[in-house]
Amino acid sequence: MSKSETLKQLAAASNAARLAEMGQQIAALRRARIESAEQLAEMLEPLARSMAALAVETTETLSTIGQRSRQLGEQFQRETQAATASLEKASTMAHIAAGRLAEESRRSIWSRHLIALATGVTSAILVSVFWLWLAPPIINNQVDVGEIVRQLKPEIAALKPSKGK
Repeated sequence: MSKSETLKQLAAASNAARLAEMGQQIAALRRARIESAEQLAEMLEPLARSMAALAVETTETLSTIGQRSRQLGEQFQRETQAATASLEKASTMAHIAAGRLAEESRRSIWSRHLIALATGVTSAILVSVFWLWLAPPIINNQVDVGEIVRQLKPEIAALKPSKGK
């Protein structure tokens, strides 16, 4: 329970007690047979003092409550301003981080493209170099048809059946 709520409850209890006391005094005035102004003044004096004390106490209590309310309002305003400043700072930092993340993303895309290009070019160069270096030997078959016919002629003649047999 806050101070202002406690003060309100105490003031309400005090006021209720005083009002009850004043109610009793007013009831006593109604029942009394007043014979002189002095007797009326004697009876009204405690009632007037009670009402004056109640007014002073109520004024003090309201002043205390008002002062506490202003203090709480100022404290709330300071805390709200601090929270707002903190939120703005966090928002700015998040915005900066998002910009950096976007920049790093663009750099990452370009580096992936460059890596893919370098890998492709290197692979093409290596394949070409190894192909040329490890190329199979070139075989030049030059066929001399006349030589082949001369070598095969006795073999073919041996395979032909003779006419006289």
